[in-house]
Amino acid sequence: MTKYDGTCDCGNVKVTAEIADPTSGIICHCGECKIRYGPYNVVFAVPENDYKVVSGADSLKTWSYTGASGNPVPCSFCSNCGVNLFRKEATLPGLTVVIASTLVKGWESGELRPTQSLLTHRALPWISEVGTFKQL
Repeated sequence: MTKYDGTCDCGNVKVTAEIADPTSGIICHCGECKIRYGPYNVVFAVPENDYKVVSGADSLKTWSYTGASGNPVPCSFCSNCGVNLFRKEATLPGLTVVIASTLVKGWESGELRPTQSLLTHRALPWISEVGTFKQL
């Protein structure tokens, strides 16, 4: 189990996540993730007790969208910079869904990485071509 520190963009909210397998990230291709993060989002589902808001809890706000299951999906974000940090899903009881990019050092170093995909039937058709794009 490795502990990863995280933060929102402005630094108001600090978090920690203990992740057993740094290669257990999940690429989500749902429409909600595309709206918020781009063509997809990478998340880690961790046991609730392994994810903690260390500071800035008073800066967190929560909003919900209706998930594919029809249940609300509460998402917590920093009220100052707007960065989504985590969400709780009724379909994943006892787990916190952590936005991988908020675990900055582990994410940017490449240590944390996805090896699974979710809702691939909703992936944008050009995703598989990204590696062939011209470098700028």
